[in-house]
Amino acid sequence: MGSKILAVNLDLCTGCRSCELRCAFKHHHECNPIKSRITVVKFDRMGLSVPIFCLNCRDAFCQSACPVKAIKRDVNTGALILQEKKCIGCLVCTIACPFSGFQVLPNKKVVKCDLCGGDPYCVKYCDTGALQYVDMEDLRARKIYTLAEEFILPYKTKEY
Repeated sequence: MGSKILAVNLDLCTGCRSCELRCAFKHHHECNPIKSRITVVKFDRMGLSVPIFCLNCRDAFCQSACPVKAIKRDVNTGALILQEKKCIGCLVCTIACPFSGFQVLPNKKVVKCDLCGGDPYCVKYCDTGALQYVDMEDLRARKIYTLAEEFILPYKTKEY
């Protein structure tokens, strides 16, 4: 079995923010979206809601930028784990991440998605199924099929 990643189907996300509440509850025992490691950004003009979370990049800028090496990869889940005891709160990781995968809590503590040890709460409680915890290879295959449908099928239906 390959590596699993958190993925989102934007067509299914309603922007309900349930994922934020579940995440905050899982990690901080309170339903406070400010303490979530996932943030839903709404683009009202486009009618689009986008959950933002750590993508656990293979070559992570945050990991190499951390001056105290507080970000380590979990060998079981593949998640980049922020070791809170080592973190000095310099925020370099938040600047280095091009995907806004880190959150800064009101107490200035930096947090990020840890994939809940391989059983993400946000996925479990996403009523629409927009958030998914999928095998990386499955996701890659789905993207290829989507691209094929979008770009190849129109050419196959043309008469020459």
